[in-house]
Amino acid sequence: MPFPDRATAAAWLGGGVVGEAWAGGLEERDGGWWPRFDADVLARLFEALVRAPSWPAWTAPALPVALLVAERGILAPGAVAAMLAARPDAWSLGVPGAGHDVHLERPDAVAGFLDAFLTAHV
Repeated sequence: MPFPDRATAAAWLGGGVVGEAWAGGLEERDGGWWPRFDADVLARLFEALVRAPSWPAWTAPALPVALLVAERGILAPGAVAAMLAARPDAWSLGVPGAGHDVHLERPDAVAGFLDAFLTAHV
């Protein structure tokens, strides 16, 4: 870093629609393309998120829940199975071939899933 130009950044960030979306978060300054965020602030944010308890929110019985699972996402299959076992009433959708940025790779699947979920719960 920095990237010499936006095209190089987009290619390094995965190419295609995903790389372009991530490159859209860069800004041109000081002779290169840089992230718009402060890396130290982002690291502290992720550290806090990892430590935050998520099971109480997931298992809260009064809340409808939806789980969108990308085939090549960050959730391990065992974690997905545990989540669905803990909430058999959860709406879930597995998206074959998609990665972590499933909303960019398969916006049609995400929009359809969210539309159905919200229609049923609003």
